[in-house]
Amino acid sequence: MEQNVFNKFSQHLRASLQQAAEIATTFGHSSIEPAHLLLGLAHVHGTLGHELLEQTKLDLAALDDFLKSMMPITGAPASFSSASQGLIAKAALLAYKAKHYYIGTEHLLKAIIDNPGPALYEFTSANHWNTQAIAKQIDMILKSASKLPELTASFAATNDVSETDDLPAPTHPFMINLTHPDYDQRLDPVIGRDKEIERVIQILARRTKNNPVLLGDPGVGKTAIVEGLAKKIIHGQVPTILKDKKIMALDMGGLIAGTMFRGEFENRLKQIIEELQRHPEIILFIDELHTIVGAGAASGSVDAANILKPALARGEIKCIGATTIEEYRRHIENDGALERRFQPVYINEPSPRETRHILDGLKNYYESFHGLNIADEALDAAVALGERYLTDRYLPDKAIDLIDEAAARVKIKSTTPPEIERLQELNRAERLAMERKERAVSAEKFEEALRWQKEHHNIKTQKERVAAHLKKHPPVYPSVDRQSVAEVLTGWTNIPVYNLLTEEMEMLKNLEDKLQTIVTGQKNAIQTVAATIRRARLDLSDRRRPLASFFFVGPSGVGKTTLAKAVAAALFGNEQALLRLDMTEFSEGFTVSKLIGAPAGYVGFKESGLLTERVRRQPYQVVLFDELDRAHREVYQLIMQILDEGVLRDATGRLVNFKQTIIIATANPLRGSIKLLGFDDKKNNHFYDADENRHLLDALKDILPSELLHRFDAILPFSSLTVEDLKIILRNEIAALNKRLEARQIIVSIPTSAEEELVRLTIDSGEGARNLLHNLQQLVENTLAEKIMERTHTMPKTFTLRRRGDRWTLN
Repeated sequence: MEQNVFNKFSQHLRASLQQAAEIATTFGHSSIEPAHLLLGLAHVHGTLGHELLEQTKLDLAALDDFLKSMMPITGAPASFSSASQGLIAKAALLAYKAKHYYIGTEHLLKAIIDNPGPALYEFTSANHWNTQAIAKQIDMILKSASKLPELTASFAATNDVSETDDLPAPTHPFMINLTHPDYDQRLDPVIGRDKEIERVIQILARRTKNNPVLLGDPGVGKTAIVEGLAKKIIHGQVPTILKDKKIMALDMGGLIAGTMFRGEFENRLKQIIEELQRHPEIILFIDELHTIVGAGAASGSVDAANILKPALARGEIKCIGATTIEEYRRHIENDGALERRFQPVYINEPSPRETRHILDGLKNYYESFHGLNIADEALDAAVALGERYLTDRYLPDKAIDLIDEAAARVKIKSTTPPEIERLQELNRAERLAMERKERAVSAEKFEEALRWQKEHHNIKTQKERVAAHLKKHPPVYPSVDRQSVAEVLTGWTNIPVYNLLTEEMEMLKNLEDKLQTIVTGQKNAIQTVAATIRRARLDLSDRRRPLASFFFVGPSGVGKTTLAKAVAAALFGNEQALLRLDMTEFSEGFTVSKLIGAPAGYVGFKESGLLTERVRRQPYQVVLFDELDRAHREVYQLIMQILDEGVLRDATGRLVNFKQTIIIATANPLRGSIKLLGFDDKKNNHFYDADENRHLLDALKDILPSELLHRFDAILPFSSLTVEDLKIILRNEIAALNKRLEARQIIVSIPTSAEEELVRLTIDSGEGARNLLHNLQQLVENTLAEKIMERTHTMPKTFTLRRRGDRWTLN
């Protein structure tokens, strides 16, 4: 048997062949037959051949008896028979066809099943051995097993070629050569990361511990730095020590895929390590380095990390890793032996200015891919809007994603210029003409080939004309502008485009007026809210905390919740950007789990928390803790964490960002202790009652801890509504009702006497504006609905609400 083929035998196969020879010698047989080979495979444990035979429940005792009865005892030295040598050759052929790097027990078992010979076929048939099932399993294994091209070369070569260390680095099915010249065109340029690349080069040049690991948040450019180093190697822009190096990226998913049996994954990885040892010019790159911990591990086997450790420790291979800081701490730092093999290189998030510089460098690549122009204002918007609104992601990734998707959005909405479409049609026609001409020549139909050659010449002439026209009159390509970027961000965050593009100063300047059109009678509170939001928007506040936080204190029905809705509409586009949590539902300690999710081991574990999940999915909103004074003290601890750090960790350990939210809490500490809550029937139309507000604040300090209250940006007492305030609210509600009735051409009016009577009823109820709205609904809207249902041709256009004795009428 040729030595180079024998060298491809796996250790398991060699052990099985040795076992077959020992069995033949023990039985006194002079030749090793296929049945001996089968018995040898069955006796060597821990191999694929043994596991497959064990699954089919081969009767080894019967096979022993068969061998003893089949062959005479001679006592001569045993040697492989021609039949056995033929089976081994067929096993090698199977490995060659599958382009496998080794010849293993599975190849030999498949060869035996396919070519059992007369004697062994008689035994398997008599014992009802299911060879079809085992053959299918082997076929699956052969298709999924690792492949290396050296084996193909060794079988295909006419002359024996010994392997040396001078062989070129192969193209491996589980590795991608990032330094291949063809791959250079697929890599985007790396901008602004020269220091990090230089640090990686320094570590690679070390004698020991020369394995850098890039650590940083997702999207900051860890993989891009390795690709940037690969581009420098391709173009020779590296020190001499790295000029002949090759960076090969490991495909961990492909390496694991299809490894059904124990030892198969380890075998694949071992082959890769051996290849790297033969080719020291290869630098292995493992993206998501933490995946090697536990990868491929099964019962009784080791994972990828433990297989790599010895080679890394001896310095036989060089490796670059990349992972996030959190995953590194969770998986790599726990394994001290693995951690000390790597040298960390921390990759920080680039600044907005650096990100803008990166986008300038990538601009031409995205313009060429999408076939359009990208305006500078789009790049500015991607950086500014991405930094402000995509707080859970990192630069430059989020800015690049905005530009890419905005360009895709513009491209699918635009039409291709007719000249470009014509040129594309001519290109397709030219390829078709060339194919048909070549087909005609192959079939020796020369007249037909001549016709297609003329057709090809005509098409080429037309292409030249169209190209000349395009050169003289270049087509106008669509452009990606600031509006395009804002529309994409709106789809991601649900913040209206208008809010994203409105000048910040103009919006902040008009904020008080906008809030006062919605909320009546709380001028002081509105002024404080507007001033605090302006300070936060202009980056004068601590950016580590929520955008703003307020505590609204006052009686029922004075506009606390209404102001919260107005703030949501003004800053985030609509009142739906408000998460209202009724704190009466969280009066017990165990209810805290409803906000952040239940901890491990409790009912509801892994279910989303009401607070954390909503904010994680929509971080741009107002969070309203309504009636906070009724919540349990453990809820206060959560709110203090939000107000202090701007983040909250949920039950799964995930940090939720609250830095773009506005936190509002409400309370009525004098609930039930003040007569005529929610109004002020004094004749003077004041907006601020100092005595009442002092009582509110004193009562609030008695029921809530001071450490919680001091963390809010402002504690705002809401004044009781005056008679004039209630009249303004009433008129605004009637105006809103008339606007809804415009389509029916109906108008509702309330005379002054009716206004005063409704206000008096509201004052008597002590429920503030909420009672006023309830009375309007009962007296006007319900009655009007009945009249509309009974509508006749003579139905009046105007309805007036009046009080007649003890009854209200709408006529």
